[in-house]
Amino acid sequence: MSQHTFMSGEPPMDNVELQQWFELRRKVLHQASIELAMAAAALEARLRTVSGGRTVGGLSARKRARMVAGPIRMAAVALGIAAKYMITAYGRFIAAYMVELEAAGAIKRQTRSAFLFRADQ
Repeated sequence: MSQHTFMSGEPPMDNVELQQWFELRRKVLHQASIELAMAAAALEARLRTVSGGRTVGGLSARKRARMVAGPIRMAAVALGIAAKYMITAYGRFIAAYMVELEAAGAIKRQTRSAFLFRADQ
């Protein structure tokens, strides 16, 4: 499995590879989300100063800058949501295949300790 590409040619072959696959994609999406958000903010700040604060075509410099940076900001939010869904998908894999993972010894069933009453001394 390739660690340097977003999409690998082969699907993960076991639960460990699948966990790594989900984690790598989550990290890539999260980092891209941060970079887009920062780029949108920087671009908006620069575009506000282009016309020296004059109104052009009935739109202020601030409004025009927000119109350009807005879709980039929305893309950043979408990538952040996609990163969260990678966590959700892995959690659902664990829940759906718990029996097989326990049988393979990959996950230990957690036993709850009984609730105990003690005399306060």
